[in-house]
Amino acid sequence: RYGYTGKACERGDILQDEGEWCMTDELYHLWTGTFPEISGKSFSMICDYFGGAEAVFNESDEKLQDVLKPAHFRQLNIYRRENLIRGFAEELKRKGIVFTYPGHELYPERLLNIPDRPRLLFIMGQHTVLEELNAHPSLAVVGSRMATSYGISMCRRIVSHVAKEGVAIISGMAAGIDGVAHSTVLDHHDKVIDGLGEVTDSVALTVGVLGCGIDKIYPAENRNLFNRMYKQGVVISEYPPGAEPVRHHFPLRNRIISGLSDGVLVVEAKAKSGSLITADQALEQGKDVYAVPGRATDTGSLGCINLIKQGAACVTGAEDIIENMAGENKLFIGFFDRAKSEIKKEKTITAKNNKVQTLNEISKKVSVTGKKTDNVVKAVREDLTENEKLLLSFIKQEPVHMEELCVKTGFATGKLLDLVYGLEGRGIIMNVSGGYYTLV
Repeated sequence: RYGYTGKACERGDILQDEGEWCMTDELYHLWTGTFPEISGKSFSMICDYFGGAEAVFNESDEKLQDVLKPAHFRQLNIYRRENLIRGFAEELKRKGIVFTYPGHELYPERLLNIPDRPRLLFIMGQHTVLEELNAHPSLAVVGSRMATSYGISMCRRIVSHVAKEGVAIISGMAAGIDGVAHSTVLDHHDKVIDGLGEVTDSVALTVGVLGCGIDKIYPAENRNLFNRMYKQGVVISEYPPGAEPVRHHFPLRNRIISGLSDGVLVVEAKAKSGSLITADQALEQGKDVYAVPGRATDTGSLGCINLIKQGAACVTGAEDIIENMAGENKLFIGFFDRAKSEIKKEKTITAKNNKVQTLNEISKKVSVTGKKTDNVVKAVREDLTENEKLLLSFIKQEPVHMEELCVKTGFATGKLLDLVYGLEGRGIIMNVSGGYYTLV
């Protein structure tokens, strides 16, 4: 269906007859994705001159060389033979890579409206995420590769809440904020599945957009994230297998990140950051831009501060984004109302006795001061690990900073963050500001 199926050859499908591929519309589309370095505008001019992609593919070398720039001729010619493009299709099939293009059922509808839309997208992972994407609000999340604990905390806090509302998260699979955004959605999805207590084929609504070949794991430190995305989310790229992550690919990649979204959230960015390119492209595409503020003295937040000065929405919590999305796009108002109704019915299941409590039931046990009653705190503490109990012993009603917790507990930063996010996600502690935590 997306690359190789079997039996006779029909127009519009790639089918096989006795081990041979047929040259079809789908293969011509695949061929147009083998030279992403040729811009959409340039290739459109080439097609207009020769009479379409199929005509270009079947034209003689001599005629193409007479008309095209040498660089364009070389790029077009890499797979411009039936046996070569068939071999390429076979390679994709072996690697579990599918592809889509404008007009194909998997091609994201939002990308149809951006300038220089990708001619072809290679896909790894759960491609049904792309089908789901058309029916959900979506938010691109970008930011620093050298994220601080504050940036990581804010990213997790915001993304976890918008994910609960059914908002799809788009990012670039990079180190730092990108990886945090993707992993937060995957973590939320895992919790939902665990709560159901049954096998399900549901997918996590997160899309990773690469600036290199679809089969490249870059950066290498995110290998585990890539594996999780393949199983639960989806990874896409306009660059074919083997394409290296060269510098100029990433600004081009960013137009796809913003193009897939209804708005772009920037979490930590220097004054000259690649994240700002994504924000600029979002504005050009008519999308909203949101920014998380940081301290004026932090160079890692100057990009966000400048965005806010220029009119970007200042975001201190997920509600700022959700209200803006629901208020400006009437198509999504009903969506968010339904999502909120479903979240109120969400159940929490304790691992110890499988006892189910609704979030509303738990909230009723909280006193008017906003503090959990002694009985509730005691019940919650019984389900904690020893490390979580140690950490909680240093978190009281007065805010305490992550750095102080790191010193007092002796935990490594990564381990501490995991414990903090776990407790925050269960509603036991809360981030009140810039890495400061208190008991709920």
